Amino acid sequence: QYDLHPVYKRVDTCAAEFATDTAYMYSTYEDECEANPSVDRDKIMVLGGGPNRIGQGIEFDYCCVHASLALREDGYETIMVNCNPETVSTDYDTSDRLYFEPVTLEDVLEIVR
Repeated sequence: QYDLHPVYKRVDTCAAEFATDTAYMYSTYEDECEANPSVDRDKIMVLGGGPNRIGQGIEFDYCCVHASLALREDGYETIMVNCNPETVSTDYDTSDRLYFEPVTLEDVLEIVR
C-alpha cells in the first residue's frame, strides 16, 4: 500500500576511522542506497543456511562456500545472503558481495529488486 522498500548500506568495518569500501551489505530504510550493483558480469545468488539449528551441522555452510568459490572461478559475480556471522560463508573473501539479511522470501526478493 505504501510502496516502502529497504535500501542497502555498506558495513563500515573501521567505525568511520578510515575510508572503506566493503562488500558487506545490510538493509535499512532511508534515501541513499550504497549497493550499486555492477552491470558487467552475470550474477548468481547463493542462499546461506541462516541461524544454526539442531541437526544441521557445518555441511550446509561448506556447500555454500564451495558453490560460491566454484561460481567465481567460472566468472560469475557471487552474492551470498546469510544472517549468521559465525559461518565461513560470511567471510570477506568467500563471495563478491555479502548481504547480512534473514534468509526469507521477503528479504531475498528485496535484494533481487
